[in-house]
Amino acid sequence: MKPKLSNRVIAGACQVSNSTVGEYLKRAEAAGIHWPLGELGEDELYQKLFPEKQTAASERKYPVAGLGSSAKR
Repeated sequence: MKPKLSNRVIAGACQVSNSTVGEYLKRAEAAGIHWPLGELGEDELYQKLFPEKQTAASERKYPVAGLGSSAKR
């Protein structure tokens, strides 16, 4: 088993705040999301993490590089 990364290390790698990492981890736990994601698609992942926001994928702003259509440059 690989060692877990700290929230601080994840935040630095993703260029987001430590509190953002903590919030995402809390949302993932509440939604029952575990790593690896398996067949969970991007839209389904977003809906599980943010059930209060029902927006189209093209309208989303992802705080993490590599997520969302803006990363496909």
